[in-house]
Amino acid sequence: MRKLFTALLLATVTLVAIAQAPQRAKVILLDAADVEEGKRLSAELEAAQKRFADYQERIEGKYISVEGRCSDFVIIGQKLPDSAYKPCRTRKEGWYGGFEFSEDFKAIVPKAASEPGIRLGGGFCGWSPVTSLGGGAYFTTQ
Repeated sequence: MRKLFTALLLATVTLVAIAQAPQRAKVILLDAADVEEGKRLSAELEAAQKRFADYQERIEGKYISVEGRCSDFVIIGQKLPDSAYKPCRTRKEGWYGGFEFSEDFKAIVPKAASEPGIRLGGGFCGWSPVTSLGGGAYFTTQ
């Protein structure tokens, strides 16, 4: 019991000593006007980023999103039956990696797919288009 008491006392003394040690981190406090400006600009930036993400999603839906057929199954060596597919939103051929805007925002250009031969993405029914991997194997990303 005495060893436990000694260990607890030593730990407490050590923590108090650490807490009382002078801070070595360099900190400069801003005045109230700069604090308010920083908060306001940060909120505006966050709102602008959300509006831009919504804009990108709308452009994708309008220009490169199409109705497709998706499946939750993988069957090696045979084609999936039609009953295994469900309707979903997918990207047009060649646009599986998403898109980027041109500098003048007059056009969009496809990004490279993250993995050649496998269609990936996010959104629109979980992005689960079926892709042939050759030899009768089929893969879905959902």
